[in-house]
Amino acid sequence: EPLQGLIWMDQAGYISNSDLASSAAPDGAVSFGDPANKLDVGTHSIFADTVGLAWQWFNNDAGYKEWLDIKFGIGIKGGRWYRFQFNEDYTFAQIYLAYTGLNLEIPRQILSFSMTHQPSVPGLCPPSKHADKNTFSRCATWRRESGILWNPRQWVYYVFQIVDKDGEPVQPYFDKYVEFIKSKERGNTTRAKQAGLSW
Repeated sequence: EPLQGLIWMDQAGYISNSDLASSAAPDGAVSFGDPANKLDVGTHSIFADTVGLAWQWFNNDAGYKEWLDIKFGIGIKGGRWYRFQFNEDYTFAQIYLAYTGLNLEIPRQILSFSMTHQPSVPGLCPPSKHADKNTFSRCATWRRESGILWNPRQWVYYVFQIVDKDGEPVQPYFDKYVEFIKSKERGNTTRAKQAGLSW
């Protein structure tokens, strides 16, 4: 169940605290429901294709560029996927940067991403839509931490479930997500077509 529905990685700090607000990736919602990459229930592991059906990029120049860099780029930009390695009860995931075309993963001792489930707090969660960022952070579904070998600091942001396992919006997070994604929309037909998109 923790892997069902849609999640929003609030790197930008739109409703919650984020150490990455100034360098947030131009992406929005993510699902673990990509039919091309299913959960391995034996190992509790799943790949996320960042240019696949289950990963959303902004409808703007930054989103198009990121998609093109991953899809067609070379070096550290191109072919970037993630592998989520969950524990048995799916309350923690070690996330590995994976270059599937090269059959290569970056060891967590060098680049570490993790995701820890946060239990809901009765009487506090879900918060009012007018709640402050500290309250939204406490009520987030997941806490994301990132670290790198040569820096002892951990960068933290929060992840929210915005659609549940039955396809129903989870409020107030869903409405906040819609506000956020609309604020990033700067559609450019020419750039979109370069990324293989049309509407």
